[in-house]
Amino acid sequence: MKDFLIFILLLAGPWAMACPEITGEYDCKTRSGDNTKISTSIENGVYTYTVDDYKFIADGEEYSDSYGWTDWTTKAMCHGSVFEWNVETHYRRYGSGPYRIDNVKYIFEKVEQKLVFQKSWHVIDYDKGEEFEGEVTVDCPLIQ
Repeated sequence: MKDFLIFILLLAGPWAMACPEITGEYDCKTRSGDNTKISTSIENGVYTYTVDDYKFIADGEEYSDSYGWTDWTTKAMCHGSVFEWNVETHYRRYGSGPYRIDNVKYIFEKVEQKLVFQKSWHVIDYDKGEEFEGEVTVDCPLIQ
């Protein structure tokens, strides 16, 4: 029986065991007063998080895309009680390298009956010769 359980856990994959179990929607109030709905589901054995209308598959894989003069890479993953989403965005001009790079990290962690949301960023603006960073933390109470 013990060998069977170990086999089942190995089949489930590391992402299925390492993601927080968030079983509802949370109402996040940002500094601007906007609300953010967050929900979770398990699809094909992989945790999937929906933040407003955006869906994140917490499989730890990097995904890249571009639109116009903007390129970005995203990665969603879990570790312990934390769901983390990272995005790096490169803004560029025709025929040149990036003039601005944004690195943003979003962290969601369930603490009792609320979700704690953290956003941190590091921006390099080559045009202005500036580099800055910041962080904000918001408590998201359970609404369902």
